[in-house]
Amino acid sequence: MSNEPIKDVSCLEEVPLEVPIEILTGGLYTPWPVPAHQVLVAAKERFAIDVLCCLISHIGLGKNTNCVWPSITTICKYTGRTRKSVIEGTRALKEFGFVRVYLASTNGKRKQNKYYIQPSCYHFEKMNQKCLEYTKVVGQCRRCNKIVREAEVGVSAPVHYGCGGQVKLLERVKKYAKYKDK
Repeated sequence: MSNEPIKDVSCLEEVPLEVPIEILTGGLYTPWPVPAHQVLVAAKERFAIDVLCCLISHIGLGKNTNCVWPSITTICKYTGRTRKSVIEGTRALKEFGFVRVYLASTNGKRKQNKYYIQPSCYHFEKMNQKCLEYTKVVGQCRRCNKIVREAEVGVSAPVHYGCGGQVKLLERVKKYAKYKDK
C-alpha cells in the first residue's frame, strides 16, 4: 500500500451544514455508554468492555434499536478475543445488568443469541447495586436534589448532566480538586 492521499473523493458524501444535531438538556452526544464504561473500567472487566463495544457498534442494524444479534464468532472477530473470553465478557455484562440475552429461533432453524442493551448502560440511577459499588458520589444537584456520581458532572464546572443544575460538591471532592490543581 502506498501512503499517497486519496485523489478520487467522488465516493464521499457531502453533509449539509444546515442539519442540526439535537442534544437534549444535560445530554451528551455519544452512542458509547459512558457510565457503563466507567463501571467496567473500575471493575477491571476488559473482556466485558470489548464485548460491549462490539454490541454497541451493531445498534441500528436491526428493527429495534436496543436489540442486536451478532454471533459469538462475529464478536470474537470484532474484539480479537477468544470464544471463552467473549462468553466471560457477556456473563459480566449480564451480572452488571447492562445486557439481557435471550435465545431466539431464526426461521425455525438454529437458535441465536439476541442481546438487548439496557438503559442502565447510560443512566446511573438505573444501575443495580453491583454497578454502584464501582461508582463515586461527588455531590448533590441543587436543582433536582439527586445524588450525583462522577460521570454525571462536568469536568471543568460542577454541572449536572441530567438537568443542567449546579452541583454542590462534597468536601472531600473539593479538597481533591484543589490538590489536583497544584
